[in-house]
Amino acid sequence: MSATARGGTSMHFRVGTKGASGMHVGYITRERAVLDREAGIHFHNMPEQVREATDYTELRANLEAHAAAREDGELAAHRSRGEPRTHYRAMLSFERDVSTEKALGMAGEWMQCEFPQGRGFAVVHRDTEHTHVHVWLDARQVDGRKVQLSERQFKNLDSAWNRIYSLEMGRDPHEYELKKEQTREAKRQHWQQKQRPEYPPRTRATAEQLAPRYERREIGVAAAREGGDRPGGTFLEQVRHVAGRDFKEAQSWGELERRLERHGLRVETKGAGLVVTDGQQHAKASSVDRGASRGKLEQRFGGSLEASRAEREAFGRDSPEVRKVVRDLHTLERGQWTAQDHGQATRHAGDASTRRDQLRWNVERAEQASRAFDKALEDVYRDPAGARQGFEAFARQRGAESAAQEMRQRPEQFGQLRAQEQRRAWGLIRSQDTTAAHGHAVGAAHEGRRALEARAQAPHPDDLARADFTVRRAEVRRQELGRAVQGFDASRTRAQIGLGAHRLNGSQLKELHRWTTPKQQQLATKLREAVQRLMPAQVRELAQWVAAPHRAVAGHLVQRFKGLIHDRGQERGRE
Repeated sequence: MSATARGGTSMHFRVGTKGASGMHVGYITRERAVLDREAGIHFHNMPEQVREATDYTELRANLEAHAAAREDGELAAHRSRGEPRTHYRAMLSFERDVSTEKALGMAGEWMQCEFPQGRGFAVVHRDTEHTHVHVWLDARQVDGRKVQLSERQFKNLDSAWNRIYSLEMGRDPHEYELKKEQTREAKRQHWQQKQRPEYPPRTRATAEQLAPRYERREIGVAAAREGGDRPGGTFLEQVRHVAGRDFKEAQSWGELERRLERHGLRVETKGAGLVVTDGQQHAKASSVDRGASRGKLEQRFGGSLEASRAEREAFGRDSPEVRKVVRDLHTLERGQWTAQDHGQATRHAGDASTRRDQLRWNVERAEQASRAFDKALEDVYRDPAGARQGFEAFARQRGAESAAQEMRQRPEQFGQLRAQEQRRAWGLIRSQDTTAAHGHAVGAAHEGRRALEARAQAPHPDDLARADFTVRRAEVRRQELGRAVQGFDASRTRAQIGLGAHRLNGSQLKELHRWTTPKQQQLATKLREAVQRLMPAQVRELAQWVAAPHRAVAGHLVQRFKGLIHDRGQERGRE
């Protein structure tokens, strides 16, 4: 069931997929989405042994194991016809940012209203532009009975959420119910006339707007499948990083496989789809790039992967001279790709370092703001630590701005104020004056709001550790590619191509054109013509130079060979 009104109530509820309960729990509790960790989860009648954990990683493992065990029990006990119901899933969305406590409170109220005997949990996600809550609900209640929903109850689950949501957000609850009824009436009338219903107007996202959401979802699913967030990211993220450009730029199956081979990857068909694998892990090609599905690649390359591989097997039966030139063209091609990868890795390393520095600065700023707030509280309260706890508790319920305003106007709400003793009537009358504390409370309120805002922007230690790892990995990759670029001799490879093409006869040249792309054919032709313009003695000397990598080309031949081994224009055309 899905129910949405633009800028208003939004909730989705459906029966969970059989066999996917544990994986779904792993997906909705992934660390990169649950920024509040343990504070971002609300438990509803969950067993105590599941909730007891020393840290968030252990809590995730407990929840995944519980969901998987409950599902196995339901599948084993299923005796009736039809698909077994092992769990339910729901998602509750918010039109504007709300505090974690408020979001969980609203979700908990909905669960208590609709499933008072149910067993499940809600978790707040803050990894997208809109805060939302995922709910996992066991199909069996605490009393041992299955959750039974009539068709009417199922269709009206959103009504309870609409009442809760509208009350908290200051909206008219009838607005949502009216649009819901209009949609139902439109369906009813047009289905009777066997026409397509004209639904109430709504704004739909474009494919470009949906792409980031799709990518985040795919990475989340991969993280759940691989058992958690790894420091280096999921296998899918790694493939996207090193080979995403290859899927976009490849012009044939052969070129795609040569590009992936540089990274220790290959593509394989799986069922009706296509996967990328390193021999141990795999990811869907369409998850790496939306245009890399099996159907789209076959349409782009003009044939299937199997046909391309069968055709390349026949390449081994061609003349050795042709195979040598093709291999040299591929070597030059890989060298150019590696140079491009090195440039991309250099930029990525710089970006990763900048992001890591920004996170570190956010941490330092939060620490400085926290110290300034503590110092300001010392001038206002007798118990600064207790006052801070009260301030932060108030902010969690009402927001940082409301807490700051409360401290400015009524600072005594957060603790006993510091007072100065005043004496009157020759010291016979003594009184406590809190005027100075009230004055300092204005500055403390400002520092308190600043500390809360800085802490909200400060990264979690896990995110900072992940950023450090990303910088180290990016730097290692940049250095490895740098060494590969330095070790590649493009000049000798170009000379080898020219010499090899020079030795081919007419029929062999036709074979060469069969196994090369138009750009490769153009390059081979130009290098062949450059060798043909040399004298026989110069050709022999060039062949000796190519065969002996340690030997430098003679100075008087540098200008003669310039068009052959140093033609940057040709290389730019090839790129």
